[in-house]
Amino acid sequence: MVAALVALAHPAAAQDSAKIGILGPFSGPFTLYGQMFQRGAELYLDEVAGKPGVPKIELLFRDEGAGPERVKQLTQELVVRDKVKMLAGLVFTPSALAVVPLVNEAKTPLVLFNAATGSITRRSPYIVRTSHTQWQGATAIAEWATRNGIKTAQVIVADYAPGHDIRDGFKAAFEKGGGKVTGEILYPLSTTDFAPYLQRIKDAKPEAMFIFTPVGPPSVALMKTYNALGLAQAGIKLLATGDTDEQDLPAMGEAALGIVSAYHYSPYLDTEQNKRFVAAYAKKYGAADLPNFAAVAAYVGMNAMVDALVKAGPNASGDALMAALKGWRGDSPKGPVSIDPVEGEIVQNVYIRRVERVGDKLGNIAFETVPNMGDPWKTANPR
Repeated sequence: MVAALVALAHPAAAQDSAKIGILGPFSGPFTLYGQMFQRGAELYLDEVAGKPGVPKIELLFRDEGAGPERVKQLTQELVVRDKVKMLAGLVFTPSALAVVPLVNEAKTPLVLFNAATGSITRRSPYIVRTSHTQWQGATAIAEWATRNGIKTAQVIVADYAPGHDIRDGFKAAFEKGGGKVTGEILYPLSTTDFAPYLQRIKDAKPEAMFIFTPVGPPSVALMKTYNALGLAQAGIKLLATGDTDEQDLPAMGEAALGIVSAYHYSPYLDTEQNKRFVAAYAKKYGAADLPNFAAVAAYVGMNAMVDALVKAGPNASGDALMAALKGWRGDSPKGPVSIDPVEGEIVQNVYIRRVERVGDKLGNIAFETVPNMGDPWKTANPR
């Protein structure tokens, strides 16, 4: 067990429960993701607990924060010792790739709550994703940009697999639409000093810059530097995907106002399903807090896993559970969702959003929808 956090959301006797292992960062700088995974998963279980046909479910949380090798050890323990029926979670692509051999050998389904590099679901027939892919948001914002007359852009992304993936997605869609990427910057993942990079972009004078940073301190630092160096005043629009997360907007402050992004969720989506979800979240965790994309991915992932357990049975094999997961459909706080039966990939709406004032807060307000988007990376890279 991990000292950082071991939580049993709905404990039950082993003989009449199905165990699900959830891996997320519960220590280190990205603990927000782990917290959101836990809250989203537990919130869905609250909704269905005690309903006819729904088995008792035991959640075992393990810490991804120590890195891929430790994640591999924890996954082995969950599969061999704890005998989980399914695995879920994982923020980082390296962690997801590290557990692929174990998942394949054990034939244990893995539902990704984040890890957004497009190729991951092709590494194993036992992996599906309920979060997003980097190419979904990148493609949507690039297409929006060219439709709105933006012809030149520079790209600045974190220098690791998801950063490379999202750069490639933006560049492919932007250039297909007639735009030109005039420069690319890869910065070290731990960077919070963006002034040298953004000064280079300001000097190059593109019409826009497309960014990708992990949620948290890097996103806040980049946004503040963009404002401090006057790139907006110089006419350089900032384009993003999930970088203006509601958890970070209070720290970003006025610098984020007007930023346009493309992403698959906002807690301000104007749908009845989302309003119920946000209200339930506030009731359980406090009215001052809002769910984000990681909480919704866990909520949707738990929905899919519970439905698979109901359909196949709590004692079903990994193959039977995967058959129930692939092709799954549902209504969710982020809109209609499904899992592609061939690729194991999430199909969902992507929203074009703008940071606006919402009462005394800032929020991402959707003003366009790209419906039922699969993964453009897989379209560009057929098997």
